[in-house]
Amino acid sequence: MLRTNTSKVISSVIAAVLMICAIAGSIGTRQMRSYAAESYRTWRQYDDRWGNIMLGSYDWSNIRGSGCLVTSLAMLAVHTGCKTEDNFNPGVLANDLKSVNAFNQWGGLASWTSVPKVLPQMSIVWEPDKYSGYWGNISWSTKVSMLKNFMNAGYWPIVNANTHHWVMIEGIIGDTVYMIDPASDSIKLYDEYGNVNRNDTNDYDYILVKSRIKPDLAHFTEPTITTKPPQPSYDPSIDIFIRTMPIKTEYEYGEPLDLTGGYAQVVFVDPYNGSTTLQAESMSGSTNSYGIDTSDYDPYTPGEHTIRLYAFTDYARTETTFTVTVIEPEKEYFCNDKTDVYTAPGGSKANISLDKGDSFIVYRNQDGYGHIKSDSFDGWVKLSGLTQAPERNIHTGDINGDGYINFVDVSLINDYIIQPESKYNGISRLLSAERKAADVNDDGIIDGSDVIGLFNLIG
Repeated sequence: MLRTNTSKVISSVIAAVLMICAIAGSIGTRQMRSYAAESYRTWRQYDDRWGNIMLGSYDWSNIRGSGCLVTSLAMLAVHTGCKTEDNFNPGVLANDLKSVNAFNQWGGLASWTSVPKVLPQMSIVWEPDKYSGYWGNISWSTKVSMLKNFMNAGYWPIVNANTHHWVMIEGIIGDTVYMIDPASDSIKLYDEYGNVNRNDTNDYDYILVKSRIKPDLAHFTEPTITTKPPQPSYDPSIDIFIRTMPIKTEYEYGEPLDLTGGYAQVVFVDPYNGSTTLQAESMSGSTNSYGIDTSDYDPYTPGEHTIRLYAFTDYARTETTFTVTVIEPEKEYFCNDKTDVYTAPGGSKANISLDKGDSFIVYRNQDGYGHIKSDSFDGWVKLSGLTQAPERNIHTGDINGDGYINFVDVSLINDYIIQPESKYNGISRLLSAERKAADVNDDGIIDGSDVIGLFNLIG
């Protein structure tokens, strides 16, 4: 408690008033209110008196960077009469919890059961199916109703307000939820953070705490703040930089993503302590300073895919992206018999069919179907009715690859030349190796001049 430099008489009067307030606040389940020169309501995780106390093993895992939950628990301990401001604060609680090995390497609580070891009158309720869990995408009114039910049942909620920052819930009036925020002066949860929804389950959206004094919503009145915390000196920001790209950025069709060799680094500016540069971390391992979103990558969809790297603090958020490419597989097949073309794998038949011996490129395999493309159509054929073309190295003029150049090859080249009258572009009577052998004069076109060249070879 801060003491004013006044006369002993005034100090005695103030002490008497504070004693009356403390006695009134401890009767029954009435809300505790503090009017001290320094109130627990103004405790902030970035306070220089305790902000640098380390909770985990990383340089950012101190109370300033990771201590919103610890600070919220410390404020709740005073709010519910378990502790007083005279000899207790977030730093004291953090050190007490460290003495029982309560934190993991990132500065988070490794176990809820560590809280009552240092605060015997408080405990975090661990019943995920009933009391602690995820909100997901529910409406604000539903959340307010749940919080009221929790508090009327005797539990103090601590809410993950924006998916990575914990605040203490003090009371509710109508649809307005009042909080004590370890990072700001704001007291209305919705006004400050809105109705944050998410689909992931990386962290709990709320936890419930039992304490010496239970909530009393019937007598709760809107709180006031009597003092202000230190004002920021720096403009908050955060950036993430890709220091080296992954070794592999092009993938064969169906190949899993591999970000080995990629490194990114986070640099952020804290409004109270200035700039900090974190150690660069590999994209292929477990990252602590940034997240990786690879949901856009589909190994079975050829083309470019976006990999997103993101990072945030209590004050700022950033992201950067890069692309990787899935290469279309180009495998050649031919029909074993007359073959139907479908609009999609397992879909309806298109008004197109292919003949026995027709060859083409399959660009994608899915659910037993192959994707084929032409200037005239885009469809799917059953792979069970196809044969993959063998790897062949045949000589010019020997179209069927039997080792002889004769009139059988002449017949094959004639059939190919007249096929455009009946075949779709991209569908051929000859395989690619056979077409290469049929281009006798090697001009990239198979026409009558190649037939003459073939006769010359026979002669």
